[in-house]
Amino acid sequence: MNWEGIKNSIYFEDGSLRDIVVSDWSIEDWKKWVDLVNRKYKLEFYNGQTKESTDKIDFEILKQYWEGKSDLTNTVSIYLDRVIIKCYFYDDQEFENDIQPKEFGSIEDHLKLMDYLEDIANLTGKTVYLIEENSRNRILLEVSRKD
Repeated sequence: MNWEGIKNSIYFEDGSLRDIVVSDWSIEDWKKWVDLVNRKYKLEFYNGQTKESTDKIDFEILKQYWEGKSDLTNTVSIYLDRVIIKCYFYDDQEFENDIQPKEFGSIEDHLKLMDYLEDIANLTGKTVYLIEENSRNRILLEVSRKD
């Protein structure tokens, strides 16, 4: 499929976000993911407790939030050049990232996202889905582990 086809079928601009989701997620998967993105990607982690941003995710802070020891939310922005992936860490049993379709302007942007999705699938052995916002039945893209 050419870039125009990809843009029109996946990154069409309708004012909504796209969600990256993985089912059957666990705290162990979060730990693997945090280690991956800390090692491989440029990011900005906002620590809700200190109200400061750093270039690495502090997994212990996330665990404290999930265990109810803190009610201050944390966020991370992962930078794939012009594309920004957002994560809010709401639930230790659910993986969800958000992207904005308007940030995708080329096949290169799409391929960088595909690399990220493949990293998650290969790391966890789980299928990663790109869906329309809050619509798990509207799957736009599916990435499974490469054997």
